[in-house]
Amino acid sequence: MKQFLKFMQVLLLGLLWAGTQSMAVTVTIGTGTTTTSYPFYTLYEDARTQMLYTASEITAGGGAAGTIQSIALNIASASSFSMNGFSIKMQNTSAATLTGFVGTGWTNVYSGVYTPTTTGWQTFPLTTPFAWDGTSNLLVEICFDNSDWGSNSTVYATAATNVVWHYHTDGATGCSLTGGSVQTSRPNIRLEITTSPTSPVTVTIGTGTSTTGYPYYTLYEDCRTQILVTKAEILAAGGFPGEISNLAFNVSSVNNLPMNGFTIRVQNYPGTLSGFVSSGWTTVLTTTYTVNTTGWNTHTFTTPFMWNGTDNLLFDVCFDNTSWSSNSYVYASSVASGLCYYQNTDGAAGCQLSSPYSTTLRPNVRFTITPVAPATLKGYVTNGNTGASIIGAMVKAGDSITYTNASGYYQMAIRAGNTTITCSKLGYDEQTI
Repeated sequence: MKQFLKFMQVLLLGLLWAGTQSMAVTVTIGTGTTTTSYPFYTLYEDARTQMLYTASEITAGGGAAGTIQSIALNIASASSFSMNGFSIKMQNTSAATLTGFVGTGWTNVYSGVYTPTTTGWQTFPLTTPFAWDGTSNLLVEICFDNSDWGSNSTVYATAATNVVWHYHTDGATGCSLTGGSVQTSRPNIRLEITTSPTSPVTVTIGTGTSTTGYPYYTLYEDCRTQILVTKAEILAAGGFPGEISNLAFNVSSVNNLPMNGFTIRVQNYPGTLSGFVSSGWTTVLTTTYTVNTTGWNTHTFTTPFMWNGTDNLLFDVCFDNTSWSSNSYVYASSVASGLCYYQNTDGAAGCQLSSPYSTTLRPNVRFTITPVAPATLKGYVTNGNTGASIIGAMVKAGDSITYTNASGYYQMAIRAGNTTITCSKLGYDEQTI
């Protein structure tokens, strides 16, 4: 009974942290390769630049209402000439264009001396993070005030109309400049936004109109389908880390044959597929299901699943019949390889099939994510007698499962609150807390 004693000690520490859910997303606006000298116009002593980025551009990049933690610009050439009194300011605005410098309403988010010394994305962590409301456009000002001048640094920019106002001169106060003119290129920008969702969101992945029989492949007795949805796809569709409560497929044609042992399993998965994944699953639904109608057929989970927001999301859908008929078909989209595998056959255990076919036609899916307060459970599993790390020990918290790595380490996202945690491995005493 001592083999997992140290597992229990570390495990208790892993449960001590639980907080309000938040996530950081990085939003990139602009992919142009034009270069411009503003906002780092050090060929003159003083410069002021204001740039407008729309709410639709931010949300299209995966952003949502939250706190902007940093801003970055992509430097094409660095002059190594310092900018004194360097300031970044932000504000939410209803304005869609700029016709001059905006003089009021600013929040100063960064101040200091900045010297561009290298090319590529240069990030400015904001000393005062800025609350973006999710619906307003974002106005950004960058200015500096030198007493000398040198050559310019340049940044990559994208053609834009009436959304950049700039002025440079000598012998003035850079951040109080007036005058200036509209510019035709807007610097590409990168924002890190921390969001705290407060209500459920329905995420739809795939809009294709091709059709396929899996996962309802009742032309055979048994079928198994694994569908991988990437983290980037979920975030771009407005998703966030949280509890997934259902999975839906958009049916184009119906066959009424019941699917016995109809099972859905889910896991957080870091890569893409090269075949069926056989372990690490959380079973979220087991039932008998009959497709009776076209449109979105929703399967409500009896056990909600926590998506960690870091990995991709992998679904396993299977059934096990003793008879067959024609298929029900679902709408699907063309995707890269490694995102979907399926297998159908007769006389086997559908949820244990192991010789799948690769396909680039992935069923469109829809699921609901609800924000919850998550906890991070992590630690090491060691032999209580020798202290040696134990590889491949299973750690189970509720219906979430993970395995220790080569160092005996495990980490998983679980729902905050009281839960039963079990650690087991063949040849060792099982431990529960």
